[in-house]
Amino acid sequence: MIKKKLIQLWKKILINELILDLKLGYYDFEKENPQKVKFSLEIDYEDKKPTNDKDIKSIVNYGTIVKLIIKLVKKKHYNFLETLAEAVFDELFKDKRIGKIMLKNWKN
Repeated sequence: MIKKKLIQLWKKILINELILDLKLGYYDFEKENPQKVKFSLEIDYEDKKPTNDKDIKSIVNYGTIVKLIIKLVKKKHYNFLETLAEAVFDELFKDKRIGKIMLKNWKN
């Protein structure tokens, strides 16, 4: 009998300069009008099995990540880019496959 070897693959998702209009800031003048905020992410995730080309749940989907960020910024006001980044980390790391996230976010 041949035993199947466990496959362990590290994969990477890159999202470069996602631009969202949102109200972000500590000062009153920042809260009045939406500002353009850019997000660039590099996400490393581990897969213990090959990707199933017919099952989108078999991957960490960049579309889901973008929707998650949009949902976060619509749900509440963030005073600081840092607290917004922490919220993004908290949500993304719920997916146990994700091992590393590099996030750059800035006001345009």
